Amino acid sequence: RAGGASGAGGGAGRRVREAGGGGREAGRWRAKLAWAGRDPSRNVGLNAGRSRATEVGSNPLPPGFAATGNDFRLGLSASYEVDLWGKYRTATRAAQNDLLATEFARETVRTVVAAEVAQAYFGLLAADAQLHLLKDTLGLREQTVALQTDRAQAGVIGQYDLAQARAERDAVAADIAAAQR
Repeated sequence: RAGGASGAGGGAGRRVREAGGGGREAGRWRAKLAWAGRDPSRNVGLNAGRSRATEVGSNPLPPGFAATGNDFRLGLSASYEVDLWGKYRTATRAAQNDLLATEFARETVRTVVAAEVAQAYFGLLAADAQLHLLKDTLGLREQTVALQTDRAQAGVIGQYDLAQARAERDAVAADIAAAQR
């Protein structure tokens, strides 16, 4: 019976692990990314450079100018896409719906696992009750065989009735052996 209980719920633990937080976390990130498209984008760039010009050659620097120069540039940009057609709103709603679907699927798996555990538990209770009933029935069949044996020795019944009582006892014993497997 213990082997049957672990076999009945063996796939349930796997389904709980599969429906765990991984899909839900991915759904949350999809919703955040869809929402992020609605925010303005901002960019900042900073460039610095140093250059040196030749003091001799075909184009020399005039006197009084420095041969080394520094160049600094700062760039700022900001942009925002107006969601006229609802692209970002629709993407956000779809990601939120995916997240809800993932959470509902996780709850469904938890409910199914709980139902399978309850079903296995009540199946074990029923099997125990049936085994107890069969053992009680075997005790009654033993008493019947003893009574029929006494009656056959006294000559009240024939061998057929005694054989029938023994066959009924043996059938219950076979049922007990099958139930214990």
